[in-house]
Amino acid sequence: MEHKPTASQNRILSDLAAGRVLLWCAKHRYFGPDRTNHGAPTLNCAGCWKVYYFSQLKDVPPDQIAERIAELESVVRHVVEAIADGSWDFKPYDHPKIVVEPGNA
Repeated sequence: MEHKPTASQNRILSDLAAGRVLLWCAKHRYFGPDRTNHGAPTLNCAGCWKVYYFSQLKDVPPDQIAERIAELESVVRHVVEAIADGSWDFKPYDHPKIVVEPGNA
């Protein structure tokens, strides 16, 4: 399936790449993976994940966006299938596990 970004999506990506626009999730104050922010996208928050994926796409050349969207769609489809058949075993920590060893601080 061919995915072509809309004119609106292309403008958002162009403005993001140029630094003219900042997307963020107002509910969780998430600004994307390439900005100083308050952690990772919040599980099950469409706003956080929209910011995350737009941030991932902003640096992709326009002629490669359709290919990247197809790759992302494939990843999501495989994760959903793995969860459905019980083979998805990734369980993230509720919070980062930080260990400070003496002499390495």
